[in-house]
Amino acid sequence: MRNAKTPEDRQNVAKTAHVEVQKRTKEKGITLPDHHGPGAVSGPGIGSHTD
Repeated sequence: MRNAKTPEDRQNVAKTAHVEVQKRTKEKGITLPDHHGPGAVSGPGIGSHTD
């Protein structure tokens, strides 16, 4: 994700990762909520990395 050069690249990386996670969870009988685009994941530390 950090190596993605553009917002579109980051979105594609996130989408691909989500699809892979869905495949693995489905194999285990777990259902994930659908991804709802940018901002769907939030919480402490998400998008606010400061060094």
